[in-house]
Amino acid sequence: MKRNQSIELLRLISIFFIVIIHMHSIFAAHSGIDRDTITIAMDTLTRFAVPVFFMITGYFIIHPNYTPIKFKQQIIKLTKYYIFYQFIYILYYFIIALLENKLPTFESDFITNMKYILIDPKFGFQLWYVINIIWALMIIYIFNYFNKLKTLFIISIILNLIGIFISNLSMQLFHTILPIYVTRNFLFLGLFYILLGTYIRKIDINKIKFNNNIILTFSILLCLSQVVEKSLWRKSFNSTFEEYFITTIFASISIFIFILKSNVNNKIIEKISSYSMPIYFLHILVIDILDSLSSHILHTNINVIRATLVGNIAFAMVVCIFSCILYDISKKMLQLLFVKVIKPVKVTAQLKFKSL
Repeated sequence: MKRNQSIELLRLISIFFIVIIHMHSIFAAHSGIDRDTITIAMDTLTRFAVPVFFMITGYFIIHPNYTPIKFKQQIIKLTKYYIFYQFIYILYYFIIALLENKLPTFESDFITNMKYILIDPKFGFQLWYVINIIWALMIIYIFNYFNKLKTLFIISIILNLIGIFISNLSMQLFHTILPIYVTRNFLFLGLFYILLGTYIRKIDINKIKFNNNIILTFSILLCLSQVVEKSLWRKSFNSTFEEYFITTIFASISIFIFILKSNVNNKIIEKISSYSMPIYFLHILVIDILDSLSSHILHTNINVIRATLVGNIAFAMVVCIFSCILYDISKKMLQLLFVKVIKPVKVTAQLKFKSL
């Protein structure tokens, strides 16, 4: 199926903001320094990015031409990606622990990773999105088989709202802050936004009378409203939850419709967007490498760079570029390995088997 270039542009925008979100969380964890006003504001404003990524999945996967076989193939494909990149991140952190003589720490982290690997892995923590899409798609596949998607959509709306409320009221309800994986998962987040993308696909965008400039203005205001809502939860209930909000729903819908109505037609965007998933898979690795290089080799603190709006955007662009380069290099190395090593060994083995 030919890709909608407007959606491809939306995919690029979303992955860029996801990089910014993760960039802030990693630097805060490494430095132990609380995030400043700029990073907190940017983090909250861009919270639509992950929901939109889920919506794009629903927009492309669930449509009349998508057969049960293709559905199963997509689940298998995502599972292979998840296993492969989990292996890459485990191997990377093992090598780092070996070089820094921190194997006991790695062993502890590895046990934690395996404990939560089916919902929220520690190594390559961004991969939570992939494993949760897999779970969500399996549920959607079952409900779609019985023609009950509308029922599931209603259930997913209720679950999403429950997730928002129990996360922000966790201290009042449970006398503790809930671990992030409890509500940022396929039940409370993924299902709803994937199905939301599915139902947006059914909308005739041309019938929407609003001018695109008005929709863009609404989108900006709704993104800003996330900051207001977060502040209200914090002031009223001492909430520390910041993954998604009620206003995130409307911000995501508005941005999605704005991009669809923009009718983008650009081959460059289509080409660049093919790197969106590699960027998602590899950006955590690249951020960690750049952070280590800056502190150990260049003797500079990247936190100084990200202290400004321009610095944040510039560093995120560097991360995206290096993620693409790393992906291309890895792809060529794997192809070379297959041609030079695996294929000859396979042919030799087949010849020996025939000679027996």
